[in-house]
Amino acid sequence: MISINIMGIESNYSSEGSTLWDMERMEEQILYLFTCRFEMIRMSACRKHLKLWYRSTLL
Repeated sequence: MISINIMGIESNYSSEGSTLWDMERMEEQILYLFTCRFEMIRMSACRKHLKLWYRSTLL
């Protein structure tokens, strides 16, 4: 059993009877989780930036 935690998202994988295909799928899933998480962080940072910009234009 492999447990992988990427920036708060945890995934568990069983190594029993895993083939090369399973390993490739696992890599894809890890990359997918990582990019999703990165996008979420980027979006929230972007929102904060917009709010600050909006406030400064109102003043």
